[in-house]
Amino acid sequence: MYEDGDPDRPIPSQLLAGVMSQSGERLAQIDEALGYNRAYYEAPAKLKWKVLAAYVLLSAVLSAFMIYGYNIMELHEASGL
Repeated sequence: MYEDGDPDRPIPSQLLAGVMSQSGERLAQIDEALGYNRAYYEAPAKLKWKVLAAYVLLSAVLSAFMIYGYNIMELHEASGL
């Protein structure tokens, strides 16, 4: 079917109109997700320093436990058990 009988202006089918509507909705969802992902990694410098300090403290605590465990194993081995 053509609009006004002009073969250069076909009338869009219902299927095409539905697909265009769905694709528009999907593009809007993708744009929203991209906006969220871009803003996800933005954080104030104060928070970044706090996280860095927490990681340094965690690594220090884990290192201390590792040394403590190593010393216990050395003592156990030296006692001959």
